[in-house]
Amino acid sequence: MLIVEPQGVIKHWLCDQIGYIPTAEFICIGQFDEKKQDLIGAIGYDGWSENMVEMHSAGTPGSYWLTKEFLFKCFHFPFIVHGREIVTSRVSTGNPVAVKMNLQAGFTEQCRIKGGADDGDLIIFTMYRAECKWLRMEKLYKEAA
Repeated sequence: MLIVEPQGVIKHWLCDQIGYIPTAEFICIGQFDEKKQDLIGAIGYDGWSENMVEMHSAGTPGSYWLTKEFLFKCFHFPFIVHGREIVTSRVSTGNPVAVKMNLQAGFTEQCRIKGGADDGDLIIFTMYRAECKWLRMEKLYKEAA
C-alpha cells in the first residue's frame, strides 16, 4: 500500500537506509506492508530545479515493494504532478543491486565519475519524461495517481 504520510517517518526511514542528509524540499512516497505493519520501501525526491529532480530509493531486502503500480506512481509524481522533464539518480558501483534496479526501471547511464563514491565509481543515471515507460501505464493506475 502506498503512503505519503507521515512524511517525517518515511523521510527518516529512507535517509537511514541510504545514509542521506536531505534538504527541506525532500518529499517521499512509501510502500507499506499491511501484513507486517511496516514500511518496506520508499522513494524520495530532492534537489528540485525548474526542469529536474533527483530520486533516491531504498527497500527492505527480500520484500516485494517495487511493484509496477508503485513505479508508475514514483514517476507520475515528478513528471506529471510536478511537471519535471528529467529525473536523476546517483548510484555507486559498489551497490550493484541499485545499479541493476535503475537500469531495469529504464534509467540511462549519463556519466560515470571515477572514484566518485566511497566504494567505487559514482554513476549518474537519467530518465527523461518522453522515455519513461511507466507513464504509459496511466490507464491501469489512473485512479491511484
